[in-house]
Amino acid sequence: MSSLLAVGFAFSVFIYGLDAILVNLAKDFEGNLPFNSATVALLVDAVKIAFSLVFLAGESLANHVIHPVSIRESIKFSFPALLYSINNNLFVVIQVHADPATFRILSNMKILTTAILYRIIMKRLISSKKQLALVLMTLSGMGCSYSGIASHKGDAGLDSGHMTLHLSFTGLFLILIYCGISGLAGVYIEMILKRGTQTSLHFQNLIMHIYSICFNYFWYWTSSKTSSSFLDGYNAWTVAIVLTQAMNGLILSFVFKYGSNLTRILIISCATLVTTFMSHLIFHLQLDANFFLALALFLVAFYLYHR
Repeated sequence: MSSLLAVGFAFSVFIYGLDAILVNLAKDFEGNLPFNSATVALLVDAVKIAFSLVFLAGESLANHVIHPVSIRESIKFSFPALLYSINNNLFVVIQVHADPATFRILSNMKILTTAILYRIIMKRLISSKKQLALVLMTLSGMGCSYSGIASHKGDAGLDSGHMTLHLSFTGLFLILIYCGISGLAGVYIEMILKRGTQTSLHFQNLIMHIYSICFNYFWYWTSSKTSSSFLDGYNAWTVAIVLTQAMNGLILSFVFKYGSNLTRILIISCATLVTTFMSHLIFHLQLDANFFLALALFLVAFYLYHR
C-alpha cells in the first residue's frame, strides 16, 4: 500500500507541475493566449462533473449508501466554488505575465497564506521552526520576484528562441491575489469536506462543481466576444490543459477529504522542481544566480517546514 501511495503522490506532483508548462505551450507566436480562459475553466468543471457522476454511479452499483446533503449545507460549497472559479481564470492569465518557473516558485506563497489561515480558521498552532520556514519562503519569493522583474523587458520572455526569466508587476500582483485566494479556498474546503464525513466525496465534488460551472459561465458571458466561437484558439495543448486541471482538482479534493492541507502543500512544493526542470528542458529557460539563490532558500524552507 505504501508503494501505491508513493506512485499516487509522484503522479500528483507531476500533474501539478505540468499545468503551467502546458499553458505556455498553448501560447501563439506573440506570446499571447489565443483562447478565452473562461472557456477552459468551464470545460474543466464539465469534466469534473462527468467524473463525479461516473464515480457516484460506481458507488451506487457497489451498494454504497450515498448520504445526501441539505440545501443549507450545499450552499456552503458555493463559496469555495467562487474562489476556485476566480483562481482557475487567474492561473491562465498569469502565464502571460510570468515564465513557468518564476510562477511556480512564487505560487509557493500559498504555503504562507495556508499556514496563517490554518492558524486563524482551524485553530492550529505553528511551531517556531515552521515560522522560520515561512520567513525563508517569503524571502525566496522576494528574491525570485526581483530576478524575474529585473529580467523583464516588456515581451513574452523570449530571447533568441530561448525563454528568459520574466515577471511583470501585473503578474506579481496577480500571483499574490492567486496565493491568497488559494490558501483561503484550501482551508475552507478541507473544513467543510471533513464535516460531512458520511457524505460521499464524489457527491460533495458534484455539488461544488455545479456551483463552479455557474460562476464560470458568468465569467465567460461577460468576457466573450460576439464574433468568436466557444473553442476559438483551441489546440491539442488546450485540451491537455483542461484534462490536467480537472485531474488536479479531483486529486486535491481527495487530499482535503482524507488527508490535509499539509499534504497539498507538499505536492505544491515538490511540483516547483518539476516545473523548473521542464521549463529548462522544453523552453531552454535561462536561469540566473538570483533564481538559484531563491530556489535554494525555498528548499531549505521546505526541509524545515516538513521536518
